[in-house]
Amino acid sequence: MRIVAGLCLFLFLSVHLSAQDLILTPIGETFCKPGVDNKSMGKGIVFEYGINPQGRVSPQNGTVFSEPTKIGGNHRIMFKMKVPILNKEKIKLLAGWNYYSEEYNFDYIGTDSRSIFNTIDDQALKSSRISLYMIRPINHKYYLGVKAVASYNGDYAGAFEFDKRYSNYDIAAIFGVKKRNDLEWGVGILARRNFLRGTSVPVLPFAMYNQTFNEKWGMELTLPTSLKGRYNINEKNIALFGTEFDSRTYSIDINDSNFTEPVHYTMRRSELRLTLQYQRHLGSWFWMELKTGFVSNFTTTFEVRDDQDEDVVPLTFTPSNGPFIKMGLFISPPRDKFK
Repeated sequence: MRIVAGLCLFLFLSVHLSAQDLILTPIGETFCKPGVDNKSMGKGIVFEYGINPQGRVSPQNGTVFSEPTKIGGNHRIMFKMKVPILNKEKIKLLAGWNYYSEEYNFDYIGTDSRSIFNTIDDQALKSSRISLYMIRPINHKYYLGVKAVASYNGDYAGAFEFDKRYSNYDIAAIFGVKKRNDLEWGVGILARRNFLRGTSVPVLPFAMYNQTFNEKWGMELTLPTSLKGRYNINEKNIALFGTEFDSRTYSIDINDSNFTEPVHYTMRRSELRLTLQYQRHLGSWFWMELKTGFVSNFTTTFEVRDDQDEDVVPLTFTPSNGPFIKMGLFISPPRDKFK
């Protein structure tokens, strides 16, 4: 029973989504307006740059490294944009594109699993995502949201690669309840299919809860991936604090001297961050964001995907925990521009 519960928790936490992304532009006066008073700013166009901590690679599952492998840094960039397709009183459609890239820089690579670490050293691991959003108010209190995503994750060249070996497909739906201007909640499901060998299409639940307590304090929750408290310093300065979960999966070719052809691997990593986030209005539609805190890394795993190489032993390790920093600029319409 304990094993089954642990497996369910793992699948639940492995979902990388934000239910808040389904809460889009507010709808007309005669229909409910998703979002609460003083909520943190929505992001139309975003650019972010972040650095995760340096440190040692700690082997797992009983493996012992004869020499330490040291990460000098993990650098990440992200560009995201959303554009309206249809903006009607009773329905809104938006399309989005998200480009994400992370790069590991090793200060020293030991002899153990050297082929894997050499391959990903200074190699951009990418995720290019195309999204379609729909928000449909039912009446003054209820609304529906749907998000469909096609993403391609791996070590490919260029900004796009539509090969099925990199493909992931998600569709999420949420039923939202706007009880008051200071309180809303919603429940939803996510269906996912990806390139991992032997996986089916899991259907996983999630929930959203937003509440503003007064002019200064509020909370913004997306369960189970993001739990944030909010402090509105004033109209131009907002602080957020809490936890957020992140996971990534990549399809990678590893050059191994024991094989004549590159070995096809799947890399999976996940982390939990304790964050302090600050948003400041720069002028017009422009905002800046600074996020810092502490990241706790879970296990990173490299597993072979090619059937003929099933006897290759998976590599499992955990990077060092430590402080991180992320800086970004984004464009957000003023609140009085919402219809």
